[in-house]
Amino acid sequence: MARNLRMDPVDCIVHCFAAMAKSNTVILALKMSAEDRVNMDRTIRHARKSFQRIYECAALANSSSFKRGERPSSQRSLTPAIPSRQDSVDFDDELDEIDDISNRRLSKYNQLAESFTVSGKTSKKVVDFRKYLSRPNVHMGLHYTDVAAEYATPSNCLTFLGENKHREYKDKITKTNKRDPLKTLLVKEQFQQTVRFAVIGAFSFIEPNLIIRLYKIITKCPILLDRILPFSEQEDVEENTFNTISDPAHIKPHAIGILDKKFVAHVRQWPTWTGPRMSDAHFSSMLRSAYSKDYREDHVTLPKTKLLWCHKMSFTDRISEHRITFKTGDFILCRGRLARMDGVFLHELSPHRRRLFVRVTLVEGSQEATMDNVLNTPLRNLDEAEDIVGLPGIGAAKQYVIHVLSRRKDKEGIRGTELSRGGGKLLLHYNYDIQFM
Repeated sequence: MARNLRMDPVDCIVHCFAAMAKSNTVILALKMSAEDRVNMDRTIRHARKSFQRIYECAALANSSSFKRGERPSSQRSLTPAIPSRQDSVDFDDELDEIDDISNRRLSKYNQLAESFTVSGKTSKKVVDFRKYLSRPNVHMGLHYTDVAAEYATPSNCLTFLGENKHREYKDKITKTNKRDPLKTLLVKEQFQQTVRFAVIGAFSFIEPNLIIRLYKIITKCPILLDRILPFSEQEDVEENTFNTISDPAHIKPHAIGILDKKFVAHVRQWPTWTGPRMSDAHFSSMLRSAYSKDYREDHVTLPKTKLLWCHKMSFTDRISEHRITFKTGDFILCRGRLARMDGVFLHELSPHRRRLFVRVTLVEGSQEATMDNVLNTPLRNLDEAEDIVGLPGIGAAKQYVIHVLSRRKDKEGIRGTELSRGGGKLLLHYNYDIQFM
């Protein structure tokens, strides 16, 4: 199969695991794009086929019918030949064509797999590999399209959230006397929910004195309720944390970790103040543009004030209610475009109106991106253009991007591109919707 797809065996294995990862992200996604919804059945089937082929190859390699360095006599029938193409190869199309031809030829591949000679020390391993092909989870993947059609996304039927709650209860029950566990757990759950409502001021009119006293306790010891409150409702307690003005999409925004003024001025060569006589006219222009585009404040006159530079920022996303943290060097979405966050700073247009901004280096748009045939993810280039973006223009979705180096390879008649980790301008963008429990 690798030779017909013009990939070496390592690339084929990596591609198969990437296909399985893509399938998992589509199934577990809290929201699904129109493209993923249309291609959902194809994505899942391709991942299942990749899984089955890997285990078939593992079983064949461990059987006595296979000798290292030799090809079985019926090797040519394992993967029917596909006419070569001059342009880039679509791995999915190749697999579909291979399957169609295999079905027409009575699937000689499966006939060979079923005729394995199992003996010796590796016999148990071969049997275990073959058992994986009939696991219920592999068959269940064919029904996820119907589940998504009925419940919007398969994640709406996910049991992990309930299992996570079950794990929390198992931890709580160990701290009791084990008598009447149902009542004990319900009392603990009721207490936790009451504290959560009290922190957000739900009982301000009924018990004002109690709420004031609770706020004083939290002010003196911010981490006291971390075991009770979810992450989205916890406060950042790191040193040098600065509050800033929020907006409907970004709740409780903070700038974290102030940078040394000399480092900013001499190493990064960024301005440390703004005003009418500001020397960096380009920075001043970008900042005014950010006020106009993101905060809807046009014709801003920058007063003479200090810039407070930090290396991290955090906020609570209104939709997911998750606490999001970005640090210098992360890739984020700014006004819908991918960019690298180079710095975070706070600026006061007037007293007590502290706004959060990020300085970014833009990435070339998706129209200039090329697809990597092995991982089926886009390759992009880091642009030289810089910009400043205000908090309302920053997206909450985390982006997974790594710097890579690319070089041509021609090994055993297989031509392609080899990627390795590096610090160049070429970027590998994993545009998967990755979720964490």
